Amino acid sequence: MSPPAFAASSALVDVPALVEDLFARAFEESGGGDRLAATGVVLAIDFADLDRTLALDLPLRRVESDLAATATARIEIGSADLNRYLQDDLNLTLAIAQGEVRVSGAIVPVLAALGPQTDLLCRLYRRVLISRGRTDLLIANR
Repeated sequence: MSPPAFAASSALVDVPALVEDLFARAFEESGGGDRLAATGVVLAIDFADLDRTLALDLPLRRVESDLAATATARIEIGSADLNRYLQDDLNLTLAIAQGEVRVSGAIVPVLAALGPQTDLLCRLYRRVLISRGRTDLLIANR
C-alpha cells in the first residue's frame, strides 16, 4: 500500500506530540512499557523534516525533549514515515536497511523491544489519533 497523500505537510507537524502521547500511554499499559524499559536506552527520535527531536527515557518511562543530548540511541525519521510505521504500514528494519531511516548508538535493543510491541503501539497510536481529532492522519484499512 502506498502512503496516503496528505493535504499539506503541515498535517504532519503534530506527529511529535502524537508520538509523545502514544508513549505516555504505552508506558502506562500493563506490561507495555516493561520490555522497552528493560533496554536501558534513552532514545532520541530526530524528525528529519521538522527540525524537532523527541527523547524517550525508556528505563524511567519518560518522554521529554530535554533528554536528547543524553540519548544512547538515535533514530532519524520523517514524520510521515513514523506515522506510517505506527500504523503498521512501514517496515522499519527494511527502511533502515535501505537508508530511508538512519540510526545510531544502541539501537539493536530498541528494535528488539519494539518488534513485539508493534501491535500494542499501533493500536494505541490509532486511539491517540482518533481521540485528538487527527483522523486525517489515519491510513485506511489499518
